[in-house]
Amino acid sequence: MSSTAASSPNQPPTPPSGYFYAGPKSSFTNEITPIETPLSKRFSIVNRRNKLSAVINICPHQGAPLHTGSCVDIEDFGIVWGSAIVCTRHGWNFDLETGACGSTRFVIDVFDVKVDALENVFVSLEPKNKDTQGPRRDFGGKESEI
Repeated sequence: MSSTAASSPNQPPTPPSGYFYAGPKSSFTNEITPIETPLSKRFSIVNRRNKLSAVINICPHQGAPLHTGSCVDIEDFGIVWGSAIVCTRHGWNFDLETGACGSTRFVIDVFDVKVDALENVFVSLEPKNKDTQGPRRDFGGKESEI
């Protein structure tokens, strides 16, 4: 059995080592979709320009849910360098590759995303941006309601 083959029609595909199954790619047509994880933390899958990214769903400032925000281009004089997710509470934006905030030293966790030939989406269990310097806060994995 391949690493992404399902063991039965009612079971999700088996993820690669170090990843969890997030869902079929067709589930992530919205720009930002919140998902539950086996880590007891909520992530957001971001679909920006048909590229999937995964981030923790919590702004480190006050714990606001990032899935209620939007995405923007990171650009300089019309040259697009990347994309960022923007928190609706105070406008902080976080680079989808590095997790770095454009206006503070805070960082959010960013996770690797793999899509297999059957369009199954898998997300890494460990952040891919551990080397990005800056304070991180995830409020225990739960968004605040304030």
